[in-house]
Amino acid sequence: MLLGGPPGSCAAPSGPASPRAGGAQLVADALPPAVPSCPSFQPIRSARARRRGLQVVGALPPARPPCPSGRPIRYPWGMSVRVALVVEQMWQPVPGGSGRYIVEVASRLGAAGARALGIAAAHGRDEPSPASVGLTIPVVNSRLPRRLLYAAWDRAGAPGVDRLTAGPSGEADAVHATTWAIPPTSKPLAVTVHDVAFVRDPAHFTRHGNAYFRRALDKTRRRAGAIIVPSRATADDCVAAGLDAARITVIPHGLTHTPASADQVRAFQEAHGITRPYILWVGTREPRKNLPTLLRAFARLAPASDLDLVLVGPAGWGEDATEEASLAEEIPAGRLHVLGRLGDADLAAAYAGARAFTFPSIWEGFGLPVLEAMAHGAPVVTSAGTCMEEVAGDAGLLVDPVDAGALAEALAAAAGTDHDRLAAAGRERASLFTWEESARAHATVYQDLVR
Repeated sequence: MLLGGPPGSCAAPSGPASPRAGGAQLVADALPPAVPSCPSFQPIRSARARRRGLQVVGALPPARPPCPSGRPIRYPWGMSVRVALVVEQMWQPVPGGSGRYIVEVASRLGAAGARALGIAAAHGRDEPSPASVGLTIPVVNSRLPRRLLYAAWDRAGAPGVDRLTAGPSGEADAVHATTWAIPPTSKPLAVTVHDVAFVRDPAHFTRHGNAYFRRALDKTRRRAGAIIVPSRATADDCVAAGLDAARITVIPHGLTHTPASADQVRAFQEAHGITRPYILWVGTREPRKNLPTLLRAFARLAPASDLDLVLVGPAGWGEDATEEASLAEEIPAGRLHVLGRLGDADLAAAYAGARAFTFPSIWEGFGLPVLEAMAHGAPVVTSAGTCMEEVAGDAGLLVDPVDAGALAEALAAAAGTDHDRLAAAGRERASLFTWEESARAHATVYQDLVR
């Protein structure tokens, strides 16, 4: 899932585990404990963090209910911090995971004690309103359309947004760039870095895209007082790319759960001709998703099982398409279902009806499909040594993502003897990731930024 531009950036290590981001700022207990047997991730505790010299954000306040969906937030007087967030991503043709992140966090900042305002480009009368794209915070618009605004921010360092965000009670206290679109401002700046994939694998991006992202990375290095990332693995990538570990805060994403009834699951399966138990995969088909290994694994598994393989998500890009087509021919007829993009209701039904879910990506920014699958009770098989392991913890089966044999064995176990245990553990694990917790952690970052 795309989070703010290019694909994610946490990778399966090719050698010894890389050291943690030594000075990274970590929200205390914001990320549930990682699997105990994994040497790369260990639970962060305040005492341990102090011994290592880490800065740890203190205990967060008790949970408060979020703003009801679709209802504008009514801000009380005297909120401790006013923050302007770049929300233009919501008007992209496909806002993606970064759009979900913006909507979910922004809608809960008021309950967390932060007064939020959105910054967007100029929009015509025929374009959607903020409410129709899911935003519940006030939004101010530049005079420039998106393409010109982003180019001006990138190359000219103008127009600034300080006056744009000014209201009756004054200007914003801080500005938050929620993607690589970083606005000029004299205010304290927070930047969310969903990934640095363009550093890891620049060949997968255009020359223009690489140049844009690298300039944004340099601006983040020079100007950002706070850097927010969704996983420890992404924090490591940021440090390797030259960002200051002391300014990095790991704030995991939350879960937006859409339940599916048994009738909805049945209707989904009938509509798509799925008559056997199935293993589900969800994502955009592109090289980092590692579909050739999954197809090889399923080709080994299929003859000895009654399982089908269901692939959900849009066609992407890369050189794997020909190889995938060839590997698909090795799978028994009728056992592979390629469904393309699904709506939210059908996607929820796909998760809920799956006998097991697999996500053997080489790297991601966070691995949200793993979290979504666990919430629906689908046992998860995913990649060891990546940020997906941070999400799954000990509630999933972890394998070397390029070992088709190991993946086939794990899929058989997840759909068979380990099914009930993993289903229960996954639901419990998923319940620990909430957007309320994420919003409170963001509010803490803003407050620290303006002190």
